[in-house]
Amino acid sequence: MDVRHEQPLKTLFLHELKRRRENGRKGINAQWRLVYFFSFIVIAMILTIYFNLIYHVQLKYIWNICWGIPWMIFGLSISLIHREWRNETVGWWLTFPYPRSTLVVAKFWAMLVRGVSLACSILLLIIVFGAFATLVSSTLSFGDFLGFIKSGLIPILLDLAALPLAVGAGLILGTLGRTKFRPAMPLFWIIWGLSWGLSGSAGWFEPLSQFKIPIELVAAIIGSWLLTWILILLASWLLEKKLDL
Repeated sequence: MDVRHEQPLKTLFLHELKRRRENGRKGINAQWRLVYFFSFIVIAMILTIYFNLIYHVQLKYIWNICWGIPWMIFGLSISLIHREWRNETVGWWLTFPYPRSTLVVAKFWAMLVRGVSLACSILLLIIVFGAFATLVSSTLSFGDFLGFIKSGLIPILLDLAALPLAVGAGLILGTLGRTKFRPAMPLFWIIWGLSWGLSGSAGWFEPLSQFKIPIELVAAIIGSWLLTWILILLASWLLEKKLDL
């Protein structure tokens, strides 16, 4: 990227990270967030004790939560573009004296940081849950807990590998919905769904379970980054040439 855009990119990136709800709508204040957080923790502890007393808990299935993280970030990335129209800030956003690619890249990195932070937070919560479940269980041992943590490394690593493409796909879809190419959105969903299904059936999970990284997976990750930047450039072009205000 051009050196002239490095400082604007940093400024826009930090701005995207700090943005809050606009248009006169107030978010949940810090006190209520703490109330919700501790209420969630208490409910999770109660349910953990209950299921440990009634059933033999299989900790490894808890990691299935991780498969929803890329989809969550995908949806949040779409809303990141839609927010400019929803909050009526699109005119202000597009009048920044920077290339459209700089505007989109700033949103990309901001959402990617949020996605990684979310994945790490979920990872920490799941580990804490597993530790508590092991502590109150009469059947789970410390060895089971270590095996539980080991089994979670694969979905977390796959999540982190998939996040850039999830963000890029969300940004292009959010942009596409605001352009003259809006009728192409169903085609995008078909291509995205097929690609996701084919990648999930590629047979990479078996060697990963033995902590062996197949060359196909490495190639797929590199290819996903290349595709991500293509999507970002395409979103920038759509904002520049095909925007339907």
